[in-house]
Amino acid sequence: MAGGVNNLGLLNSIERFSISKKEWNLLQVTIPHQLQDLSLHCLTPHQLLIFGGSNPEIETQYVYKIEILKNNSFLVSEMNTNFNDKSCIFQNKILVFGVL
Repeated sequence: MAGGVNNLGLLNSIERFSISKKEWNLLQVTIPHQLQDLSLHCLTPHQLLIFGGSNPEIETQYVYKIEILKNNSFLVSEMNTNFNDKSCIFQNKILVFGVL
């Protein structure tokens, strides 16, 4: 889970759920902007993509790729996709997120 809203406002935190422990863990990496209503896609257990989202102060035309490295450090890549309707090209595939 990433971003969202609590009683203090928009968030930029990322949490991971451990199925074996049945608990949420706050990761030490954050997304670059405070966002809500974003989409997540797990590429592997150690890689995820974060799409879109909303924040009244910024336009969110980015996809963030987050990799959890072997030493538990993180690599955050930001891709400006200039997309509409939450779609983009990633690794030679067109990814589309939205509602019908």
